[in-house]
Amino acid sequence: MSKVRADKVKIFISKLPMDKMPSTAPQESDLVGLSCDLTNMSIDFGSSEEIDVSTLCTVENRDVEFGLSNAGSLSGGLFFEPDKGAYRVLKSSHSGKRKHYIKMVSSDLNDKVLLTETTLGTVTALSRAADVGAYQTCETTITFNQKVNDEYAEEGEN
Repeated sequence: MSKVRADKVKIFISKLPMDKMPSTAPQESDLVGLSCDLTNMSIDFGSSEEIDVSTLCTVENRDVEFGLSNAGSLSGGLFFEPDKGAYRVLKSSHSGKRKHYIKMVSSDLNDKVLLTETTLGTVTALSRAADVGAYQTCETTITFNQKVNDEYAEEGEN
């Protein structure tokens, strides 16, 4: 049976919390991949609240301004082995409410990297749903705390 993927996004989380990481950006060996364990995911890039700044002198229209945007979140389901790295990192982040580096890499169908996003996030929800043999399923939410970096591929770059 073959799978058709809607988009090619790879998700990574740092093995250690941010405060235990070296001061430099995390290297590939500092990260554990979530992509192969994910069964579904959605990314919310944050939203801003409308603030009504209408005064008593406002006649016809409501005056609004937008507040600061929240950082957003990543939600998804995972199919995993409980003693493997990805789940242990998620569980540790959730129980300790500690920030981890989150890296998302978007590619086209030819595996050309289009966008790399790095953010800090904390696992704010983690629930195990069912046992299936040696594997289990769970749902998780990683709330982004702070945007770190966006890197777009240059035109003509492979």
